[in-house]
Amino acid sequence: DVIASLVRDRLKGQLNVIVSTDHDFLQLVTYTDQLLVPKVGTRPEAIYDPDRVVNEYGVPPEKMVHLRALLGDTSDNLPGVPKFPSKLLTSLLRAHGSVEGIFSSSLAGTTKAQYDRLKAAESQVKLNVELMGLQQVPYDLTEPTPDFDLA
Repeated sequence: DVIASLVRDRLKGQLNVIVSTDHDFLQLVTYTDQLLVPKVGTRPEAIYDPDRVVNEYGVPPEKMVHLRALLGDTSDNLPGVPKFPSKLLTSLLRAHGSVEGIFSSSLAGTTKAQYDRLKAAESQVKLNVELMGLQQVPYDLTEPTPDFDLA
């Protein structure tokens, strides 16, 4: 949330590179705010701009929080829609624009089993959007507030 606050406010318009293995930062990616995911194990280093996000995930950065909410995040222990094809989740998100749009639709194009899995996961997925969304937090870099008195 602090990094989101900085790139959306104080550092906005500058070239910023966020270095992290946390894919939650994909929602912040713009042409001036890029994500560098360092090499981990056999996975090569990758730098994400909006084009790469769309090419790899099928949705633009501003929709990544919705896609990740649907897919779940094992590192944060947040389950997504179980036993559901990720390509179909991506397609539903592109068609309906958001998690709210998906669940307010008739879920056309899904089988009865897929429909049931989506509906069963609805409250968790909506909670995931809230938990995974990076928010701006108030901060003031001009007035430090020490938490102890040196005198």
